[in-house]
Amino acid sequence: MKKAFCVLLAAVLVFSFCSCGAKPEEVERKLYSEVAEGSFADDRYYNEAFGIGFNPPEDWDFYGHKKMKDNLYGADIAFTPENPIFYDMMCVDSESGASIYIYYENMEETRGKILSEEEYILEMAENMEKAYSAAEVKILKNKIGSMKIDGENLYCHEFNMEINGFNIPTETLLRKTENYMAVIVLSYGFSPDKNEMVKGLFFE
Repeated sequence: MKKAFCVLLAAVLVFSFCSCGAKPEEVERKLYSEVAEGSFADDRYYNEAFGIGFNPPEDWDFYGHKKMKDNLYGADIAFTPENPIFYDMMCVDSESGASIYIYYENMEETRGKILSEEEYILEMAENMEKAYSAAEVKILKNKIGSMKIDGENLYCHEFNMEINGFNIPTETLLRKTENYMAVIVLSYGFSPDKNEMVKGLFFE
């Protein structure tokens, strides 16, 4: 399970860079140029800049961006707040393989334009279909919908694939803040308790 999880995270990390448009030579402005990393006080994650937090289920393991950097070789550039795509948090259930991770993308820098949640998720669905089909990964579901969490109705991309014999269902939620898109990825592992994971998310 650990191997499958690492394959999934590495694949999504690669995709997040490959799916971006070419970076423009000069960006005229940065609407939200200073992005602070989240905190992990009292066994919960919270990023004040984006108002996104997560209270993990019992016995789950937190990985801040520094710990992710230490455990994903060759991906150092994604784990500093100065990077236009910044992986800030990952939380994992070692028993079931379920996980949640959150990254923030400065669309003005990565794409040269600011997308709406709808534009972003449509592009995500199309690009993931192409990328994983080209890699001969079996795609079981690729669907766009919505999910209501903590009083907010968020765009949701459901994606189910098979890697190394493992069936890996994931859901990606979007929350836009100025020129940044917060991307929340839920992967449910072998014995998922979706409600337990989702109810830990909160927004302020």
